[in-house]
Formats: sequence, C-alpha cells, structure tokens
Amino acid sequence: MIRLATILPIAYINKIDRSYDSQICMLLAHQALKSAKYLKIYKKRQKEGGYLILDNSAYEFGKAISNDLLFNVIKVAQPDEFVLPDAICDFKTTIKLTSNFLEKYNNEGKIKLMAVPQGKTIDEYIECYKYFSTNPLIDTIGLASKSTELLPRINDYISGRHYVLETLIAKGLICKKPHHLLGLGDSGHHELKVLKQYTFIRSCDSSAAYIHAKNGLVFNDKSYTKISEKIDFGDSYDENVNYRLNINISVLYNYAN
Repeated sequence: MIRLATILPIAYINKIDRSYDSQICMLLAHQALKSAKYLKIYKKRQKEGGYLILDNSAYEFGKAISNDLLFNVIKVAQPDEFVLPDAICDFKTTIKLTSNFLEKYNNEGKIKLMAVPQGKTIDEYIECYKYFSTNPLIDTIGLASKSTELLPRINDYISGRHYVLETLIAKGLICKKPHHLLGLGDSGHHELKVLKQYTFIRSCDSSAAYIHAKNGLVFNDKSYTKISEKIDFGDSYDENVNYRLNINISVLYNYAN
C-alpha cells in the first residue's frame, strides 16, 4: 500500500471524497508563504490527524526556494516532515544545498527530514542516494519522478524510478528508511501498481488527478501521457472538474492499494 497525497487548488481541498483520504498531506512552501488560507486548511487537517509534509518547491522553480524562506515557513507550518533543499538533476548542487541547510537548521529531532537524490546519470544518482541514505540526520528518502525520468535506462521498466529502484536493489544499496514518491509521470496508476510491491515505499504525492481532470480527462485502466502543467492554486471551483477529479483520485487510490 502506498499512501497518496493529492495536490490541489485551494478551492478543491475540502471538496474531494474523503473515503480515499490516506491522511497524508503535501504542503508546498511557496504557496504556504503566499496564502494564509492555504496554510490554515492544511494545519486544520494536521490537527485532525493528518500527516503533514512540507515540500521545498523545487519542482516549481528548478531548485528549492531560499533557506531563509524555508526556515520561515517551517516555523509557521510546523510540519511533521520537511523535504530538504534539492536541485533537479543536479547532484553537486543538491548535496551542497542539503548539507548547508542541515548545518544551519536546529531541528532537535522534532521534524522528520526527507532528502531527495539527484543526478544526470545513474552513477551520480546512486552516489547521491548513498550519501543521503547513510546520513543519520535524514529520516526519509524522496524519489522524484521528474529527475529519474530523465536518466538513460533500459525500456523494460515501468518508469525511471522503477529502473533506479531495481538498480539500487541489485547493488544491495536500498536503505531501511521509508521512501516517498515525489510526483507521478506517464501512466502514474500503472507505476503505483508496480512500485507498491516495495514495502519500503511509504507514500506518494501528485497533482496528476487534478491536472488531468481540469483538462477534461478521466483515468481508467488504460495508459496515458502525463500533461506537463503546473498547478494553479487559485483555480476557481468547477463541479464538472471536481467530478472527474474524484474519479481520478479513486483510480490512483485503487492502484496504490
């Protein structure tokens, strides 16, 4: 079972079918700084028992927002877990960003920390994974869809992440820390069906259910090509979009369980 966190515009957060709610939430740092309403909704869900993960917004901007902004939003949001700074596909910058943050941040063990391996090649990615997996300050490993899809791979795998995981397993490098899937790529439901076999994968976040619903698409058993569109948190509510959204969430949920 992989627990799903669906990333949504503010107008839809309280409109989805809670029967598919896995009690895990993804809060994006830049949006939490921008909208008090957005932050308040997720803080309420946290108080109701939800597990709140604060993302560093690297997907939106190519790399994490500044440490000063991150320190600020961590203080205000008080998440259960925080995604440490990274830079998409950049091994050296990711190591530097994460290390600098850990040096400056006085966590005192209150908030779990997730590190996200990056690299332009499988060798760089594995080196980054090893660096994070052996660091005692890091609690969780985040596996990003965007960067792993760009790695050269054999086509026998459902996704770039599947290839990375099988490579790590073959080398005996998978650590015991829980793993989180950051985003979904093409046919994300099929990827979830394959990756749920790995018991160390705890959770996944994605905006795919909403983005595809917004564009008039409903998930089913067939494959699909991901629509590469970033979410607009200010989108207004639409009943038809919400109808498709709930179908899409249910499909992802069923494939992940």
